[in-house]
Amino acid sequence: MVVSSNRDSIHEINTWPKEVEDKLMDLQPGEIVKVRLNPSKWRTVMEQRGTSQDMQRPVSSGMVKKIGEHGIPSPWTVRFDRIPYQIGFLEGYDVNGNARYTHPVFNQNGELVFNGDRVGDRERFFVIQLHPQMRVDPISGLERNPWKFEIVDTEKESTGITQNFEVKLALLNRVKDLNESSLNTLVSAGMYERSFLGRPDLEGKAKSSRAILIKMVEDGKFRELNELLKKLDDVNKIAIVHDALNNKKLICTEAKLMRYDGREICTFAEPISMPNNEVAAINAFRYAAHEPDFEKHVIDFFRETYEAAKTTTHKARRGTKSEE
Repeated sequence: MVVSSNRDSIHEINTWPKEVEDKLMDLQPGEIVKVRLNPSKWRTVMEQRGTSQDMQRPVSSGMVKKIGEHGIPSPWTVRFDRIPYQIGFLEGYDVNGNARYTHPVFNQNGELVFNGDRVGDRERFFVIQLHPQMRVDPISGLERNPWKFEIVDTEKESTGITQNFEVKLALLNRVKDLNESSLNTLVSAGMYERSFLGRPDLEGKAKSSRAILIKMVEDGKFRELNELLKKLDDVNKIAIVHDALNNKKLICTEAKLMRYDGREICTFAEPISMPNNEVAAINAFRYAAHEPDFEKHVIDFFRETYEAAKTTTHKARRGTKSEE
């Protein structure tokens, strides 16, 4: 509990009950806690930057997010068990014994920083938690709407940053490992009823194609890139089925898919359309890909033969080409 006084009397400011303080977060020595402004309080404004000699001739301009000046109204009154308490950022008293209050202002990052080693910050951190514009009421635990500021959950935020980094790193590694054939597929308009980036001008330009995918990672387009890579995986598997049908290593009818050695892969739930081997491969994959035998007894079984044939054809048609 914080008790504030002057030379004449005790002023009942920031004198909340112990059962209230027990529900507040404590600021320990060496600990730093941030309180962040609601993102809705930021404003998008036009910013111009000029030379030191002539600000009328801007070097550059553009729309940027600015926080402006947002302070904390102080003091305020709260009630606990119907008893009113005056709370505020008490600075001291004037010569007449009247309380003077500060009005903390958020910095340009939209934050107020409380340091457990700084004199007075422990009390100020207690105070701000009891402000009616705080996102969560510490007494009831309920979220207010609207709210102006919130305590930053550093553990949650750090976890989010770590997870984001791990996702980004995993995607970058996948992009790095893509071969030229896969890159050509990704920049194509589409294949096997899957659409891709539609940049046929980049076919055969591995370095440029890879750069586009890396930029997607840097721009945070994780979901979009994952969807592209999933479609690429489907296309590569359909291509194996298509090749096996062309070479009569797989037999597809309207009712079932089987291997040349007589092994049945699956019976389709309904008759499939198969006007040619390409459509048959697409539809066979659609209905058979979920079967437990499909990966082992079709994809893995025919992959080595397909990759060997594809590599031989690629070398004969184009020769060996290094990444530019």
